[in-house]
Amino acid sequence: MKLFLISLLCLLLSPLHAESPGPLLIQPDSAWSMDFKEENSLTLYSIYKKKSEHPSLTLTILTQEASKERIQHYLTAMISQLKVKTEDGPTFSLDSLKGGSISGEIVTFRLPSGLIDTHAIFSDDRIIWRTDYHGSIEEWKEALGFIQKIKRKE
Repeated sequence: MKLFLISLLCLLLSPLHAESPGPLLIQPDSAWSMDFKEENSLTLYSIYKKKSEHPSLTLTILTQEASKERIQHYLTAMISQLKVKTEDGPTFSLDSLKGGSISGEIVTFRLPSGLIDTHAIFSDDRIIWRTDYHGSIEEWKEALGFIQKIKRKE
């Protein structure tokens, strides 16, 4: 009986969300699901809006060299590449990304279809990460909410 009560107490006191896998603590809300894959030099989080077959958001390691200068370098290169790929040169905006234990930059391209392509490059003070999103502005706002809460696991 004592063992049963201890087990029940542990179950009730345990967090409702299991800790996220990999080197980052990512906690999307219940409308999202997440997969994690780590093979060879690939570290990939794929985050899905539930009821979707394709990831709405991917997050990968860009480089192990974390510095503000490197973030600016990658962001400038990304903007140049994406502007070349688009015929009409969609409008884009740059924003800062801060929260949790991360900081970086976000570039958002507004597409003629009304959707957006958003790319963020941020550092957790050890690693530079890249996240890519394609979808609606409303969904991006949801995703940004949990991105800003990302924390590096110690």
